[in-house]
Amino acid sequence: MKRYRNYPKFILFSAIIFAAALATVLAQADDILAHGYGTLTPTATEFATATPTATPGSTLQACRVSNINFFKDSYTAGETIRVRVSLVDGNDLPLVGANVDADVVRQVVSIQSTQPGLGLEDRTGDYDGAYSQTQNPGTYQFTFTATDPTGLRFLPCSAVAQIPVTAPSTVTPTVTPT
Repeated sequence: MKRYRNYPKFILFSAIIFAAALATVLAQADDILAHGYGTLTPTATEFATATPTATPGSTLQACRVSNINFFKDSYTAGETIRVRVSLVDGNDLPLVGANVDADVVRQVVSIQSTQPGLGLEDRTGDYDGAYSQTQNPGTYQFTFTATDPTGLRFLPCSAVAQIPVTAPSTVTPTVTPT
């Protein structure tokens, strides 16, 4: 029994020495890594895969105008034309973050005039805009152009749509004798 009497003290003493040694090793490893003397680097194995790189011939796809909605079939002169243009990518998914602009041309039998572009607001793939320079009747032709501001996601696309703007109706008062 005498030889086992010091056994708990031996285990306690061994545990204290082991903990001190472990703390020293961890402190040294932390100091080495913190000062940049060593880095943990993965080692290559036979199962390592190469980093993918761009292959020659991979091309961007053009966007597509999937829908143009003028909200009404026709407008009256002086009324604001509201329009929504829907864009999709090559996989027919809504295209967000594009720059969409429109050039507007008013066509009449003998006169043609062009107004500057109309910026449209992004609504998650639907782009809304309003055009208020409709003082004169005629057919207003909108040429919508969508571009990628980064130049990395898609190629430009465009579409054309027309909307009639009619002259306001004039009512002639009827005269009733009194």
